[in-house]
Amino acid sequence: MVASLQIGTASTYYARDYYHGGERQIAATWFARGSQFGLTHGGAVDIERFAQLHAGLDQEGRWLLTTGSRKVEGVDFTFSPSKSVSLVYALTTNLELRQAVLDAHLTGVHRALEILEDEATYARRGRDGLHRQHVRLTGALFTHDTARPAPHLDGSVFSDPQLHTHSVVFNLAMRDDASIGCIDTRLGQIKTCLGSIHAAHTAYELRKLGFVIREIGKHGTFEVGFDPEIRKFFSSRRNQIEDELAESGQDSAAAPAIAAAATLSTRRSKQRDDGTDRFELWQGKAADLGLVPGLCVENLRMAPNLDRGGRDETFEAAFAKIPEQLTEHEATFSRIDVIRAVATAHVGTATDPAHLMQRVDNLIASGRIVEIRKDQLKEPVYSTPEMVRLERETIDLAKQLANRRWSGPDLVALNEKAVAVGLSSEQIAAVNTLAEGRALTLLQGKAGSAKTYSLKPLVGQLKEDGYRVIAAAASWRTAEMLAQELQVEARAIDSWLAIARTGGRFLDPKTVLIVDEVGLLGARATHAILREALSDAATCERTPVGPITGQVKLVLCGDPSQLKPIAASAGLELVRLATEAAVLQKIVRQRDPKMRRAVEHLAHRRVDKAFKILEREDCIVETEGHKSTISTAVDRWFGARQERPGKDHLLIARSNATVRGLNAEIRKRLRATGDIQGRDVSVTASSASGDPYVLRLAVGDRIRFGRRAELAGHRIINGTCGKIEHLEQDGRDHANITARIGRHRVSSRRGRSPTSTATHVSLTTTQRRSTNHRG
Repeated sequence: MVASLQIGTASTYYARDYYHGGERQIAATWFARGSQFGLTHGGAVDIERFAQLHAGLDQEGRWLLTTGSRKVEGVDFTFSPSKSVSLVYALTTNLELRQAVLDAHLTGVHRALEILEDEATYARRGRDGLHRQHVRLTGALFTHDTARPAPHLDGSVFSDPQLHTHSVVFNLAMRDDASIGCIDTRLGQIKTCLGSIHAAHTAYELRKLGFVIREIGKHGTFEVGFDPEIRKFFSSRRNQIEDELAESGQDSAAAPAIAAAATLSTRRSKQRDDGTDRFELWQGKAADLGLVPGLCVENLRMAPNLDRGGRDETFEAAFAKIPEQLTEHEATFSRIDVIRAVATAHVGTATDPAHLMQRVDNLIASGRIVEIRKDQLKEPVYSTPEMVRLERETIDLAKQLANRRWSGPDLVALNEKAVAVGLSSEQIAAVNTLAEGRALTLLQGKAGSAKTYSLKPLVGQLKEDGYRVIAAAASWRTAEMLAQELQVEARAIDSWLAIARTGGRFLDPKTVLIVDEVGLLGARATHAILREALSDAATCERTPVGPITGQVKLVLCGDPSQLKPIAASAGLELVRLATEAAVLQKIVRQRDPKMRRAVEHLAHRRVDKAFKILEREDCIVETEGHKSTISTAVDRWFGARQERPGKDHLLIARSNATVRGLNAEIRKRLRATGDIQGRDVSVTASSASGDPYVLRLAVGDRIRFGRRAELAGHRIINGTCGKIEHLEQDGRDHANITARIGRHRVSSRRGRSPTSTATHVSLTTTQRRSTNHRG
């Protein structure tokens, strides 16, 4: 059910003995539903014809393309079911069942490619390629049942069972007038969708064979059984690749290009048959692990019963959630996104995915999804009525609040405080705008423009004038920083809103709420805050001496270009449509004038000018390759530690994958210096995007927690850092960890009450976009 994508293929790779006519190849067939180029759909591949078409040549060796040239000869979509499905195929002694499992996989492959052809395969033509015409796919399917040989835990070297099909699509498109051009398709977007389609069909066919679909994951990944340790033993090739990736802190999901390179670097030649039947080999290894070949597979089967499956909900229930799921993190989505979501909803249910596309069309026509515009390629862009309503209401609420009067602080005293703390004229003007008599004000400024520092005199004056000032942020980490800097009560936004949801009050007519990093907020959170600010509780408070009327004040601070919102739709952008902002332009965090100018250029996206300054100041180092870049960055980090000991030196990277690479290199060097000791223990961690990966830890490592918890009476929030003092493996993916956080020692163990959030701490240890190592 995994669809990997490799853009750019070499025909010789598939033409080798192993890949065509080799002992372990199952089949090589054409995919050409329109019989284009004289091919027979489903017919056996002729390797010479394959090489010609792959090179863009006809049978006479003439160039096929009628317009221009091409940079890419082909694209390989590789489909592979989960390890447990391959183990069923390998360990069954029932030849009919083995063929049925293979057929289930191939059904998923064919249906995924058919939908790719019907929905997302085009050729461009006309001036500047502005006209897109639907075309047929042409390619070849190479199906295999082994991975490459790799060393195993028992010391032996052999090929693991791994069903997979290389779907090699030629970059050739025969248009209606018989002219031939290149294919135009959104490959990156379609890849995940194809994996979900493959999963839906494979799972349904396996259910008909009596298997229960289990462990359903993101985009429809699933298993059908076998202990994880068994699956791990027969995944040595995968483990080999992951180990190399781990050395650079990567994982295949986060860095597919690097994963492909690791695959090549760890590749051994697929060996010819040495006379050993591969099924006998696999079943013998399984017997050594305590399994009974044949019986271990039959024990996973039940009487065919499509009403019993691995989901806790029916297809109808999963289908009903799709519009909400599609707008959980983005306000808009494409038809391909809808197809992926509908396919995923099928996995583990009794519903036949044969009518998947009809259900997609029905959902779009139902009114629960609405087209809001066309994209640059004239493809529809969708949202949901609920999201459209939410965005409109957010703008309306912001306008209402901005138009309400608010009795502000003593402006004379405020300006005296602003001058006393050294605010610039720009900052003083911004503070005065925030203090004016409107119930909603917006402070906008780039990172380093001292937005929070500029708020200090305003907060001080508000307190003197009898106002209650509270603060909020998207994360607890930022909220705690606000609490320290502004000396106010601060919480994560979700925490404040939870008070309101349970009938409590956190706003009243004498409250000023400051929300920082509002650029991270989606429409739902922004809407909820504005609604609370306009509620009766925020405008009238009943006291023993009578009601106090007034209006809560809301101050929103942020930078719309700094970070992408965590949730769907940009709340800050919606508020900007309703009210003008006080803007801080000057960057003041950098004391060096040259560095300040460079940062200002970057803040306004004048990258070329910023780089010229940084080059003159010897702040840019050019390297070749990922490993060299990582090593050079770490060299400079260690150099900075030596030059300025006792200071924090932070490494920042663009992606989580690069952060893991930096951390891995630093760990290697800290081990050499004795700062990290003992053997590594593996735990399942999550990236900033919520994707799981294997994290290796040892005594001396600094870790960052990704979830709130109470451990030994000490509060841990998202972003809390600690240093490991003791740890021990607890199962395959967990560890019992004792870490020092400031003056406190805290421990996380799995054996606690299931209601304790501490049981989850080891699972949510994260390494985000700044490394956890500080000097």
